[in-house]
Amino acid sequence: METTGVRRRWGIGVGIALAIAVVVALLAWLSNSMIERAWIVSYSSAGNELTVIYAPAGSCDTVLRTRATETDTAVDIVIVAVGPPPFVPTNASQDECVVTFELDAPLGGRLVTGRGLTP
Repeated sequence: METTGVRRRWGIGVGIALAIAVVVALLAWLSNSMIERAWIVSYSSAGNELTVIYAPAGSCDTVLRTRATETDTAVDIVIVAVGPPPFVPTNASQDECVVTFELDAPLGGRLVTGRGLTP
C-alpha cells in the first residue's frame, strides 16, 4: 500500500515539473521570437551627432536598446525592438523612428553599418 502512495506522489511531482518545463520553454520561445533588430532606413551626421532613421519591428515605443559601437573605420548601429508575436500579420505602413547618437569623434569617412544598410 505504501509503495502505491509513494509512486502516486512521485508521478504527480514529475507531471508538475514537466508542465512547468513546457510552459517555460514556450514562454522563452515566444519572447525570443518577438525580439528582433530594427531596419535602418537612413542616417545623417552633423559634428559629433549621428542621427539614424529606422523602422522597428513594432512601433517606436517598443524599442528595447539602441547602441552605436565606434571603431577607427566604422560605426556599427544596433537597434533592438519587440515585434508582434509570430504569425501575426503586420501593417504595410511602417513607422519610422529617429534616434540620435553622440559619437566620440565626428563621423568623417567612417563607414556606418547596421541591419538594412549596404556597405
